[in-house]
Formats: sequence, structure tokens, C-alpha cells
Amino acid sequence: MRSLNLNYIHSIRLTTKQASTIKRIGEYKGKQALFALQTPELLASLKHVAAIESAESSNRIEGITAPRERVKAIVADTTKPQDRSEQEIAGYRDALELIHDSGEYMAFTSATIKQLHSTMYHYLPQEGGKWKRRDNEIVEMKTDGSKVVRFLPVSASETPEGVETLARNYGQAVQDFTTAIQIHPGYAKAYYGRALAHQKRRQYQMATQDFRRACDLGDKDACRATPGKHPQPSPSERE
Repeated sequence: MRSLNLNYIHSIRLTTKQASTIKRIGEYKGKQALFALQTPELLASLKHVAAIESAESSNRIEGITAPRERVKAIVADTTKPQDRSEQEIAGYRDALELIHDSGEYMAFTSATIKQLHSTMYHYLPQEGGKWKRRDNEIVEMKTDGSKVVRFLPVSASETPEGVETLARNYGQAVQDFTTAIQIHPGYAKAYYGRALAHQKRRQYQMATQDFRRACDLGDKDACRATPGKHPQPSPSERE
């Protein structure tokens, strides 16, 4: 959660290799839109592979493991979980499916976070949908039995307010993007960013308006988010 703090984000310094990787991710995002139109069966296959990799890797971080063939079967929902690790993987699968199917309509709120947590705990005897009661660490266990702390989450006492702060930040983002638009009315990325913030706050009409405006200004990501719209040349390209 601390990694989403603006002071931390502003302190990040990317290497040339990291910046290049982020750029390629953006390029592949555009190619994904073409896959969805031209070869939807290939995209569906890639999505399935990604779900398996995500379920396996994300759970392994917390020490939750299972044979790969079992992970595949659980993700495909062709078998029932047989132990606690498989129960956690099955819950992760359901939460991931919920995000894939309804993420566009899920507002970023504490209630949404608790809903996803409850979904992840569906197959476990413990009740989900509640904030953690004790502090925890994300550790890597070495072959010699030693451990390395890879990630230190916020404390249990800080979690409720931390989530509420993140939710409020979407409102602040709307204000910041609006200020940027007032300074530079032709700044397509500001409209696109504000559209995303509106979307997460379930303000879909305003999000659509901003997506359309950003598309008209040449933002290709915004055009892909707007049915019936196609990328237009940016102002600099028109000159």
C-alpha cells in the first residue's frame, strides 16, 4: 500500500531498461486490442495461460504451493480443492475471474476490497471480508531454512485508514487532472487519466465524455476505450 503513496511514486527513478520495458507493455496493450478483434480465440488462450501463471506465482509469494497440473485443473475449475493451499488458489481464481468480468464496474472502495477478500476466503473455514488483525510480512524462504523479508505491508492498525486514503486519492486525481486540463486544454493524457479516475468512482458518463475528448485529441488508448471511435492525429501531427 505504501508503494501507492505519491511521495514514494515521485521518488522512483527508473533505469533505461525499466523505462523501455514499460514502453513495450504499452505497445503490447495496443496489439491486444487487435487480437481481440482479429483472433479472439488466441486472446482467450493467452488469458487462460496468464490466469494459471498469476494463480501459481501470486500464491507462491505467500508460501502457498501446489503441483502445476493441480493449479491448471483448479484454475480451469475441473476439480475440487483438496487441501488448504488448493482452497486458497481456488479462491484467488474466483476473485481474479470477478475482476476480469466486472472490473470496469467495480469502484475502488473499502467495500470492494472486502468483497474480493471474502471471495478469496470462500473455500476456507475462516471468514473473509475483514481487515487483518495482526501484522504480517511477505518473506522468501531459502533452501537452507533462512528467510528474507521481500515486502513489509502496512500494519494491521494502519490498514483501514490506508485503504480509505487510496480511495480518496481517486477524487484528488480528478482534481489534479482537471487543473492540468485548465492549464493545457489540448492535453490528451489529462483527459484520459481523468476518465480512468471517473471510471473507478463509477462516474461512467463523465468517464465516457473524457475518453471521447482524449480520443479526439489523438490518444489511442482512449480510442480503444471508446466504442465507435478511431485514433485521430494529435495536434502536433496535424501541423
